[in-house]
Amino acid sequence: MILAGGAKGGGEVRRRSAQVGPGKVEPGPDRSCYVLEWTAVTLPVRKLAHFVSVSNEALADFANFAQVVEQEMVAGLVLAENAQVLSGDGTGTNLTGLLATSGIQTYAPVAAEQRLLSILHGITLLRSGTSFLEADRIFVNPADWEIILKTPTTTGELIVSATPALGQPLSLWGVPVTVTSQVAAGTGIVANLAASTVVFSREPAKLFVDPYSASTNNLVKVIAEERLALGVTRPSGIVRITYNGAPESWWWCGVLLPRSVVRAARRNHHHRTPSPLVVHVEPPGGRGAPPSSRGRLPVGGRPRGGGIPGQG
Repeated sequence: MILAGGAKGGGEVRRRSAQVGPGKVEPGPDRSCYVLEWTAVTLPVRKLAHFVSVSNEALADFANFAQVVEQEMVAGLVLAENAQVLSGDGTGTNLTGLLATSGIQTYAPVAAEQRLLSILHGITLLRSGTSFLEADRIFVNPADWEIILKTPTTTGELIVSATPALGQPLSLWGVPVTVTSQVAAGTGIVANLAASTVVFSREPAKLFVDPYSASTNNLVKVIAEERLALGVTRPSGIVRITYNGAPESWWWCGVLLPRSVVRAARRNHHHRTPSPLVVHVEPPGGRGAPPSSRGRLPVGGRPRGGGIPGQG
């Protein structure tokens, strides 16, 4: 539920809790009451801006140089927006990003656990927690994404992409993935953005030229800026995952085995007098590997344009 804001800010109604009341109804008695609790939240509108000084000669001598400058300025603005929307800490003039929003769900496995499994549990938390939502976006740092892509089966095949040369859609467990450096390595986000977030665009991204303030230095200033506010209407629709880096492991019948265990089993298996307690872990044809990434699920909605969920 969204409320229109004033000139200096925006507002939202944030879902705090719900008590499920509907049940079977017999003729005569009153229907059960469905209790919803909401909290009014005031959202500050923040400005993102930067500028660059360009010489008059560069603009005059190169026909497409102005276009290059424009593209770079907009790209920088998008990166700043991504960082604020995902990881802004809410202090000073920073937005309160998804990771810093009060009331989001968190998951940090105590024991070592592969990132694939941690993300799967995040999806389960959305489905079975207080939100009852399907994930529509996963955010992963490039370093963590590389670890996920390199996870092998017991026979050495890659789990996420069995044929890297052909390329695969960015998805895990059927949910689209955005690989972005604006989420810190070791941290992931699983979310339903359509039901849980909204971006108020007070002033869309724009570029303008200041030809005067630096004219005595023969320079032109190109300025890019935007004003926006981020609302999280359902914090429980966001899950922050803190990975607990497991050693490189292999899959066997749905269970992760550390490589040291596999190697020890192989040594015993090829020994002339194998121990009767040795379990043969060599699966025929890579049997037991988890399903590879499926096709993307339709995304019902997402925050307003700009960066999220763009690359970067």
